[in-house]
Amino acid sequence: MKLYTREQAYQLDKLAIQQDQQPGRQLMQQAAEAVWRAIQNRWSNVNHIVVLAGSGNNGGDAFALALLASNNGVNVDIVSVGNLSHQSPESAFYRQQWQQSGGKVTPWTGVCPECDLIIDGLLGIGLSKSLNSDGQAMVKYINAHQAAKVCIDIPSGLNANTGNPMPCAIQADLTVTFIARKVGCYLADGPDYCAQLEFDDLGLSTSSRRQVDAAVQLLDETNARMPATRKKNSHKNQF
Repeated sequence: MKLYTREQAYQLDKLAIQQDQQPGRQLMQQAAEAVWRAIQNRWSNVNHIVVLAGSGNNGGDAFALALLASNNGVNVDIVSVGNLSHQSPESAFYRQQWQQSGGKVTPWTGVCPECDLIIDGLLGIGLSKSLNSDGQAMVKYINAHQAAKVCIDIPSGLNANTGNPMPCAIQADLTVTFIARKVGCYLADGPDYCAQLEFDDLGLSTSSRRQVDAAVQLLDETNARMPATRKKNSHKNQF
């Protein structure tokens, strides 16, 4: 299993758009569908979801997911963090679709409504510096909330390259990651923060993937080479 850095994941994302001719808006829709399927597999009776949407493309995925969940009869609240005027055209499209459908966007005030699930679409893999005091307070509040947490691509606050919290991160019950498996989801504290980890390549072609060398390869039963059987009459210096 190949693992990729943040920078390599961005390269693969560009290849999906430019070489595989999948528009960014389409990738967001596919990401939302992958998260929705994972939610349905684990929480099929979910009634109320609170979606935390940042101003980046992770937030665009979150708005697309909110639309999908609402269209499937789920009560959805969206809480925004950051300046949404900075959204990419793709992210802004899904926010506008949400608002045109009658959905409201409520800025973060320090309190999250009671709900069944909290969707983390705050930061994604772009975080490279420590969260400020407001960000840390929000993460700690969300982690203390009784609802289960689903993280889009990676738990917010987790470094996608090192697996270290910066200095804290959303504690997921489920993380759905896309395009590339990020190194940070498998190193250091990454596995604990990601919890159940699911992957969807969003249709990235094999030819595109081959253009980016993976950072590392995860050892598993398919690629780990075990040492040869030793004679019982042997000594460690022979090996």
